[in-house]
Amino acid sequence: MDTKGIILNAVVQLVSKKGISNVTVQDIIEQASVSRRTFYKYYTDKYDAMNSYFSWEIEKSIKNKFNGKNWEEIAIDIGILLRDHANYFSEVAHMNSLDSFYHYLRLWAEDTYTSFYMKNTGKDRLNEEEEILISFYAIGNLIYVEKILKEPDKYKKDSVIRDFIRMALKNVPEIYYTIL
Repeated sequence: MDTKGIILNAVVQLVSKKGISNVTVQDIIEQASVSRRTFYKYYTDKYDAMNSYFSWEIEKSIKNKFNGKNWEEIAIDIGILLRDHANYFSEVAHMNSLDSFYHYLRLWAEDTYTSFYMKNTGKDRLNEEEEILISFYAIGNLIYVEKILKEPDKYKKDSVIRDFIRMALKNVPEIYYTIL
């Protein structure tokens, strides 16, 4: 595992065990056995590291699975990641600031969807309607995240997550398929 992964795994272990307010950068660097300088090479603060765990895991999934047509599988991976680490993400989701997980997740989703939309359409910028639709879709994803974090036991079986995703995608407007 690379240094970034070692730091992020330390963050997950500490937050899951101690709670977000009780974790310091010092705790993280001790758990990860890295220097303060190494920590700050990758992250601006503990909140940046806490939020980065999500994108680090999902980007691995995207690299392994994305072929331009299987967003459903990536969405399922996101659901499984959230469910399997519900204690961690529930704790991180309680941050109330611009460092909050929900704020981070919305920006991550908007950036990711914009990137794929522009790649799939060959556009170099979005018009206002497209920006609004992508934001709307990203916010809709936050509802999915909240449901899983509030009731992780309800989503114990991967099949329940698959059914949830399929139901959510069943009536998606055509423009979203350009994103997806």
